[in-house]
Parts: sequence; C-alpha cells; structure tokens
Amino acid sequence: MNQNGRQEHGDNAETLIEITPDKNPPLINIGISKENWKKLIVAKGNETKANAWVRSRLHEVSGLSAEVRGIYMRVMIENFFG
Repeated sequence: MNQNGRQEHGDNAETLIEITPDKNPPLINIGISKENWKKLIVAKGNETKANAWVRSRLHEVSGLSAEVRGIYMRVMIENFFG
C-alpha cells in the first residue's frame, strides 16, 4: 500500500488526478491506472489536453455522485481505447 492507503500493483496502480470542475462542486479524485493515464496523454498530445478531456467527461455527469462519476470515467477510458 502507498501513503494514501491505496494498494499498488505495478502499472495498474491508480494515478490520482485532481479535477475541480468550473462551477465549484467539491474537489474529486478519479482513479485512472497509470498505464491508461500515460496512454491518454500520448493520445491527446500532452497532459494539459488529457486533463481537458477528463474535465469534459466529468462535466457530462457533474450532477451525479462521485462514485458514479468514477465509474463513468472508467467506462469512457475503456471506450476511448476500444
């Protein structure tokens, strides 16, 4: 386990991405595997664009719970890499 109490498994360890949507909902952490985060950065061209993509996806479900947003994000990432 790491300092945050999250269990790590090599490249499948979670990368926490802090996203603060524009309309000031509470700060949320979305768990994305390091492998998928790296692939998303490459696919989008850089980290800023990858963050923008994540923010856009989260905006689509901003009225839902943090748990549901996390599930949605994982589904969107899986669909993105098909």
